[in-house]
Amino acid sequence: MSENNSKNRYYWLKLVDTFFQRQDIKIIESQENGAKYVMFYLKLLLKSITYEGVLRINEKLPFTDKTLAAITDTDIDIVRSAMILFEELNLVDVLEDSTIFMNELPKMIGSESESAERVRRHRAKKKEQLEEPQKEQSLQCNKNVTVDIRDKNKDIRDKDNNTPHTPLGVGSVDDKKVDILDNDVRFKAFWEIYPKHTSVETAYQQFEKLNLDDDTYRTLISCLKKQCNSIEWQREQGRFIPAPSRYLREKKWQDELTYPVAFEPVAIDENTELLLDKIFKKMK
Repeated sequence: MSENNSKNRYYWLKLVDTFFQRQDIKIIESQENGAKYVMFYLKLLLKSITYEGVLRINEKLPFTDKTLAAITDTDIDIVRSAMILFEELNLVDVLEDSTIFMNELPKMIGSESESAERVRRHRAKKKEQLEEPQKEQSLQCNKNVTVDIRDKNKDIRDKDNNTPHTPLGVGSVDDKKVDILDNDVRFKAFWEIYPKHTSVETAYQQFEKLNLDDDTYRTLISCLKKQCNSIEWQREQGRFIPAPSRYLREKKWQDELTYPVAFEPVAIDENTELLLDKIFKKMK
């Protein structure tokens, strides 16, 4: 329970009794440190409760892995791996300014104030009343669109089934992926090297925002190839590899990772090898 001293109010989380039966929570619990991840997640919810889901130290300072570990009394390795998993499951959003937003917190807030509850119900009812005409208008628009599509399909059939070209960003997910990769050679090279393929559109948007010059792009690709062999990215079948959009947004090619030590073979002459064999035999 968290107390807002300035208003002398108490807040709490409204957890439904099926919380631990949810698919995303079960996925978290199935991890090696799953129970600790869930506890860390609940602590984050409580820390953000008086700010309606926003986690940030102040306007100038966002939370880092170290500060999150400190305020939740959680091991920093747990924090790092858990945050990656939470973001993948859409439980948290890390905004461009590194502000953390707990996506489901707003609907989980409880308050002692009955008047606040009445206000929320009133707002919900008013919102529903306002949305009703919009729904009807939307349905009418959908009807018009359906007729238009059918007419277009008829025209297409009359033209010996010539399929029109689908512009970039329109069509199925696979179509969008193909269009993006075909229209940007540099992003295609990045995508083929990157070991985790999730949310190609979001990743491409981040890639465009960076507007990399040639030197920076070459640095990115060079570092990415090296990071693919890092201990962190190889651990647990790549579970700690960030989503490609996050990798680009946070410029993680600049991260310092650890790599296996490469041992070069030592050349041993024949006489030394025979001597070593005799020593090992005596040791046995």
